[in-house]
Amino acid sequence: MRTTNSDIPKFPIWPVLEFFGWDLPAPRGGWQSIKCEKHGDKHNSASISEEAQFIFCHACDFKGDAIDIVTIYEGVSFNEAKLRCAEITGGEVPSTSGRGGARDRRGARSYKPPRLRR
Repeated sequence: MRTTNSDIPKFPIWPVLEFFGWDLPAPRGGWQSIKCEKHGDKHNSASISEEAQFIFCHACDFKGDAIDIVTIYEGVSFNEAKLRCAEITGGEVPSTSGRGGARDRRGARSYKPPRLRR
């Protein structure tokens, strides 16, 4: 089963970036120009959106949502990053009930080649 954007939980990006030491302006809607702390910017080269909950640096190609940011900064897996985002933002891991697939006793999805799926 293919993962879609609606299957991935959305966490607010502002508190996650602030947790990692970014100096951000108050969110005001739309895309905002900011300094990229990832490569030590002196001029605004990154854009961040409150609606999209996404950041993109035009200089160093640093980009992503809150989960991507945690994955990059802490070097953890996607599932670990979801849990860390919940801790950082004080929220819960949103349900992704739309995702299907068999799971083993640990909760990991088990893989079956297409010819064996039924």
